Amino acid sequence: MRAKEKRNELYKRNINLTQAPLNLGSQTIMSDVNSDLNIKRFNKRWAYIPFELTGKFDFSKQLRVKTVKNGQHGYELICPFEYFKDENPNEKGIIYVSRGFVEQTFIERFGDLSTHNANGYTTIRGVVTQVHRNKDDENNDYFDNGLNQVNLQEFSKLHGVSSNANTNLLFREVNFDNSNSNVFPLTDSIDSLLKFTISDSTHTTWKNLYAGVGFFTVFSNMFFWVCL
Repeated sequence: MRAKEKRNELYKRNINLTQAPLNLGSQTIMSDVNSDLNIKRFNKRWAYIPFELTGKFDFSKQLRVKTVKNGQHGYELICPFEYFKDENPNEKGIIYVSRGFVEQTFIERFGDLSTHNANGYTTIRGVVTQVHRNKDDENNDYFDNGLNQVNLQEFSKLHGVSSNANTNLLFREVNFDNSNSNVFPLTDSIDSLLKFTISDSTHTTWKNLYAGVGFFTVFSNMFFWVCL
C-alpha cells in the first residue's frame, strides 16, 4: 500500500472509530449489516464502525482458535453472546464475539478465565467483520488473523448453539479507552486498529521466498563458474 493510500486509510479509520457506537441489537441495523454479502462492499461501508450490544456470554461454549500475534503463540477467544433485540428482553439473538487474544503459556498456567460477569448481563463494544467458511474464500480486507478458516455454522451444530445464531458476522470487542487496557484477554484497541501490520504467516512466506531466491542465486553463480 502506497504512502498516500495509507494516509487516506488511516484518516478513514480515525473518522469511523470516533463515531458514537450503533446499537447492533436493533433489528433494522442488524438486518442492514447482515444483508451485504459482498465483502469489499461490506468493508467499505462497515469496516471500523463502532457497535455495541447488551446481553451475556455463554462461556460454556467458548471456542479457542490457535493463532500467532506479535510473534506470540496463543489463542483467539470466540464466544457466543446472547443479546437483546431492540432492547426487548423477550426477544434475543446470538452472535459470536471475538473477545481477544491470550498467550498459550497463560492458558496452560491459569486455564480459561473471563473478564465479564458470566451470571449477568453486560454491554460490549467493538466492530464487526464477515466470517468466511474456509481458507479458500476471499480474505477480509482487515483483521488478518486467520479467523476466515473458522466455520461458525459447523461449530454451532457440534456444540448445540441455537440454530438462530448469526454465523455470517463476527463481533470483535474493542477497548475504546486506551488508558485502560485488558490483560486477559488482550482485546483490540484504537491504537492497534490504526496500525498497518503484516501477519506472521505473510512475513514467513516472504522470508522463505527471499531465502529461496538467495539460495538459487548463489547456486546459479557456483554452477556458472564450475561450467567455465
